[in-house]
Amino acid sequence: MRPGRRSTRPRYLRRIVQLGMVALIAYIGVRHQVVGGSGGAAPLDSFCPFGAIESLPSLLGGMGFISKVGTSNLVLLGSLGIVTLALGASFCGWLCPFGAIQDLLAWIRFKTIGRAYVIPKRVHNVLKYGRWLVLGVIVYMSGRYLSLWFADYDPFRALFHFKFESWIPIALVAGTVLGGLLVERFWCLYLCPLGALTGAVGVFGFTKVRRDGEGCTDCSLCSRACPSRIQVHRLTAVADEHCTMCMECMDSCPRPGTLKVSTGADGESLRPIALGIATIALFFALIGTAYSMGWWLPGAGCGGCAEVVPSAVHAAAATIVAPDI
Repeated sequence: MRPGRRSTRPRYLRRIVQLGMVALIAYIGVRHQVVGGSGGAAPLDSFCPFGAIESLPSLLGGMGFISKVGTSNLVLLGSLGIVTLALGASFCGWLCPFGAIQDLLAWIRFKTIGRAYVIPKRVHNVLKYGRWLVLGVIVYMSGRYLSLWFADYDPFRALFHFKFESWIPIALVAGTVLGGLLVERFWCLYLCPLGALTGAVGVFGFTKVRRDGEGCTDCSLCSRACPSRIQVHRLTAVADEHCTMCMECMDSCPRPGTLKVSTGADGESLRPIALGIATIALFFALIGTAYSMGWWLPGAGCGGCAEVVPSAVHAAAATIVAPDI
């Protein structure tokens, strides 16, 4: 439950789903450390959609996937793209495990420190483009070195890889925790490269939060409830790249029906809880379909956690992409 707000069924469902995703990714990370790739436990990197973006320069150059990345990453990225086009950036608000950690930090902060620090609007309007800067640097460096260059600086991987061998992952986790405690969804708002892409696609998605101007009293409660600092009460349709479809604005509105989720101004509204269920069902249905068709092949291991994945698996994954791209 978001700090200071009543419990609702959509909030309960969203928190349960978020906790489930955190548990799933934590299990994948721990299992990889314990079992290793030789035992069939693919590296955590194979379960991140952003790995497909990092592999893009290598794929376009006809060199196949980079280490620890496979068709599983393409499946995840494709599924994420379809979900975002259909239902907005609901993956970020409902299924992203790192977004769940950010929400957890917000709850801890409210219980211990109190209100979050609000970055001044002018500074916020500049910092929110930091996600694109991070994305550009990662793509450039990945293409230059043809490797998961960002892996050593990725707080998501540092947290869920459960292998703190140097000060870098410790500093990453500490910095992320501190940032999340002080500023709500600090990473998501200002640094997440995947969030930049998802948000951009979500702007052109079919499903959006829409406001009925006649029923709105301009109380601005929806805007104050938004963890992404979107001025919902001033918009007809929330076509903002930072909207995660978390539904906090709808839950805070005192006039039912003023805010709705729909595919058009005159379209039939979708209940918040239905949006969450649709997001979960569509995302995992797409992954399940790809898996059943043999498209899910994780990348080869790095050899560092007893995870020596047979090279044949990585070679098979590379053949999915035509060499003449």
